[in-house]
Amino acid sequence: MKLTNASMKSLAAALALAWSAPAVYSQVLPGSAVQFGMIGVAQSQTLRLSIIAWPPNPFFPPDPICIAQLGFVDGSGAAVGPAKTIDLGAGQGDWLDLRGGTLALPFGGRAEVRPVVTLLQSPAGGASTCLANAEILDSFSSFSLVLAPGATAYPPQPIFPLQGVAWGQVLRLNVVAYPPDPVCIAQLSFVDRMGNAAGPAPKTVNLSTGQADFLDVAGTSLVGRFGQRAELRPVVTMVPGAAAPSSCAATAEVYDQFSGRTWAWGDGTTPNQ
Repeated sequence: MKLTNASMKSLAAALALAWSAPAVYSQVLPGSAVQFGMIGVAQSQTLRLSIIAWPPNPFFPPDPICIAQLGFVDGSGAAVGPAKTIDLGAGQGDWLDLRGGTLALPFGGRAEVRPVVTLLQSPAGGASTCLANAEILDSFSSFSLVLAPGATAYPPQPIFPLQGVAWGQVLRLNVVAYPPDPVCIAQLSFVDRMGNAAGPAPKTVNLSTGQADFLDVAGTSLVGRFGQRAELRPVVTMVPGAAAPSSCAATAEVYDQFSGRTWAWGDGTTPNQ
C-alpha cells in the first residue's frame, strides 16, 4: 500500500505522540498520596498501613524513591502502636500493622486512629514520592474488609455522598485538624436524602492540629427493625469568623454496635478533584 503525504503526516503525528507519552504521563502523576483521616479499628481487626515508591516503573531519571517513617496517632495526636522507617526503590513496597488486640480494647470497643506517613529526604538529595493505602483486615482470617486510599490533600470544604446505616450499625463522622492550618472549627451534622436535618443535634468542634472528634448516629434511631436501613449524608460546615484558617480532614465510617468492627469507610473529598 502506497502512503500518501497525508497518511505519512498522520503516521508521523502518531509516532510523535507515542514517543511523548512518558513525558505526558509524568506531568499528571499524583503527588505523594500519603495523608489520612481517622479510621476506627476494633479488637478483632488489624489496621495495615502499606506504602510503595511511586511511580512503580520510572519513566524518567532519577528513579523514584520513597523514604518515610510510618506510624499511627490517636485522637489527641499522640503516637500509638508501632512505628517503622522504610527506604524503598522503584517498584518496592512495605507495610506496618496495628492490631486492635494490642490496644487493650474490650469486646465491642474500638479505637479511632490516624495512619501517619512522614516523608524523609534521601541522603543523596531529592524528595520522596510515595503512594500509601490503609486497610482494615480481620485479624483471625486475614480477610480484607475496608480499603482507605491515601490522599494528596484534603479540600477546604469536605463533601460526602449518601451513606447507608442499618439497624444495629452506627454511622460516625470524624474530623481531625490537619496541617498546614492549625485549627479545625466546624459544625458536624447529618441530613437525609431530601436535605432535611436527621439524627442527633449538630455538634460544634474546635480542634488544634492533630486533635480529632466525631459525631455518631445509630441506625436504631432511624429504622424500626433488623433488615432496614436509612440513607444519610454527613455534613461538615466550617464555622465562619475563625481567627485562623480552618482545615478539617473528614471521614465517615460505619461500624456495628455489637463488635465495634468497621465495615465501611470514606473520606470527604471533592468529587472529580
